[in-house]
Amino acid sequence: MPDPIYATNDGRAIHYSASNWVDVRGAGTANTATLTNQNIGSIEVAHITAGRGEQWSISRLFLTFDTTSISVSPASAKLNIRGLTNRDLDVIVLKSDYSPDGATLDKYDYGAITNAETPLTNTNGSGTGTLAGTSVVEYSAEITIWSVGGYNNIVLNADALSDIASLDTFKVCVIDYDYDYLDIELGIGNTLRNGSYFSSKGGTSLDPYLSYIPVV
Repeated sequence: MPDPIYATNDGRAIHYSASNWVDVRGAGTANTATLTNQNIGSIEVAHITAGRGEQWSISRLFLTFDTTSISVSPASAKLNIRGLTNRDLDVIVLKSDYSPDGATLDKYDYGAITNAETPLTNTNGSGTGTLAGTSVVEYSAEITIWSVGGYNNIVLNADALSDIASLDTFKVCVIDYDYDYLDIELGIGNTLRNGSYFSSKGGTSLDPYLSYIPVV
């Protein structure tokens, strides 16, 4: 099996708002991006009572992999993310077009899910802005179990395998499935999170990585 391809420019972008679900999910710009070591809410959906009233937040995990060495679609591949602490959410892996290449994740990349502009604009918290059945490119099925004591080994589908071979830079966004992906507003009083490590942690023992099996 080839050596793993470790992530670069990976981290989370989070948007929080005191306005409403529509604003927090549909916005193209996050309040901040986090790349340092790890985060207990790499993927997050929250609706809480804050100092001045209600507050909503959504966090999305972005990862980039250099796949210039792969020119033929692999027989199979997995996205491997080391879990940390919380495991409240189901997730799904989507194709991303975040930028800039060769630099760090920016807060402006929060909405950078390929072909998601229209459904995100249609956000209403009742499913009108769902990403299901749209031209958004899914790279995995819904993942219903999140490990906090080891790696989450997410099987990638045929669309992902094709892009791994055809793109020099393979970019993904991992988001919550039940609320963010389906556009279902989370009830007040809830903070749901999945934590993970980033490549900036140091060394590679906890890094996200791409593993694959070439066609024989």
